[in-house]
Order: sequence, then C-alpha cells, then structure tokens
Amino acid sequence: MKQHKNAQLTIAQRRLIQELCSSGKASKSELARRFNVNRKTINRWVNRDSPFDKPSGPKEPRRVITPAYRKAVIAYRKSHPDRGPKTIAYHLKAEFSFANRGTIHRILQQEGMNNRSQKEKKSGVH
Repeated sequence: MKQHKNAQLTIAQRRLIQELCSSGKASKSELARRFNVNRKTINRWVNRDSPFDKPSGPKEPRRVITPAYRKAVIAYRKSHPDRGPKTIAYHLKAEFSFANRGTIHRILQQEGMNNRSQKEKKSGVH
C-alpha cells in the first residue's frame, strides 16, 4: 500500500509506536520526542487499528441521477434539440437544484443524444 508523500512516520515507525504504547514501555510524550512529531500524531497512530493511511477520496460517489431527473433531461432535450447541457441545466435548476451540465452531458451521452455526434453524422465528419 502506498504511503502518503507528506507522512511524518513510516509504516514501521507507526507499528513500533502502537506496540510500545500498548505494552506500556513508553509514554505518548516520550514517543513524540523520540520520533520528533507532535503528540497528536502519536495519538492518531496509537488509536488506529492499522498503521496504513486511510483513503482520502469520497466514500460514495456524489452522482445524483434519479429516474425523474433523467426523464426531465431527456424530455427537455427532445423538445429543444439545439440546446446544450449548460442551457438544459439552467432551465432544470428550478425543479432539480442539483442539476449541472456535467451530469446532463453524461445522461445525453448515455442516451446517444449529444449534439456533437448528431452534427458529425449529418456532415459526415469522423
């Protein structure tokens, strides 16, 4: 597993801190002085189950594509085929506060309704 590039302690040092503190061979203050880190850092590694870094990314993806939202995007695009994701997002914002052009673009691509592919098909450009 990769270690964070700004980590103050190596995996081996973290394991040693956990071992020394749990066995009572050294206090947290002594460990902080010995490894030249803040006592809060020692507390962090003593209280964790694993000496590895926790993932820093989101726990769940933040994509909000409800069936009603998808239907609204498709319906708006069918009634206004010349309008792009930015305009569609602007008009759907009142009904769906989370409407954004990225999600709309993704929906249009999934449905094969994006302007670029339609224009390219008409003009014969690939």
